[in-house]
Amino acid sequence: GSFNLLFHGWAKSFILFITAVALLETVKQCHRAMYAIATGVLLISLMCILVGQSEFDRLALPRGMLENPNDLAQMLLLGLPFWLLITMSESRVPFRRVVAVVPVIPILFVIVHTGSRSGLAALAVLGFVTFRDVSPANKVKLAAAALLFGVLTLAILPESLQDRYVILLGPPAPDAGEVPYYVDLAESRAVESSQQRLTLLKDSIRLTLQHPLFGVGPGQFS
Repeated sequence: GSFNLLFHGWAKSFILFITAVALLETVKQCHRAMYAIATGVLLISLMCILVGQSEFDRLALPRGMLENPNDLAQMLLLGLPFWLLITMSESRVPFRRVVAVVPVIPILFVIVHTGSRSGLAALAVLGFVTFRDVSPANKVKLAAAALLFGVLTLAILPESLQDRYVILLGPPAPDAGEVPYYVDLAESRAVESSQQRLTLLKDSIRLTLQHPLFGVGPGQFS
């Protein structure tokens, strides 16, 4: 199965990647591509807010590639840094950096409402890297913005999603002598998903140690 995946799947994607990169010949064209990605991500966020659907309070588009909340969060996280780059770059255009902050708000809103725990972890890493690379004055602004974002998120986020994010740290422990039983279906699915991911991580580490050079082959360990 590895051969078919490499030559009929990954090879086509790789050729498209090389083609897209080769089409960017100047810095100006690169900037335009970045703006296009940033604009596309903003439009996706607005579509989710306007026509998105929620299953167990997890926001996603009703159909298409982004009907999976995890995929949606990943796509938005790929485009979010371009808006952050605009906010941090020097510009002669008045208020350009301030205006660039506005699109970040709906993007973050949708990311946290996807209920994607991997998305939340990636968002935390992105925030850390951004905080590390800005000036001391901007560190204060960024810290204040992060605090405000955290408070507002707790205020508007449904309780089911808050519980889902808490499970990122581990499933809730039952009381002494109590059988772990989750009456809430959303919480039950979140716990099961968390346990499955943890088992998958352990299996991946074990197989990596057993096959350190070639692994198990692409497509064999989904």
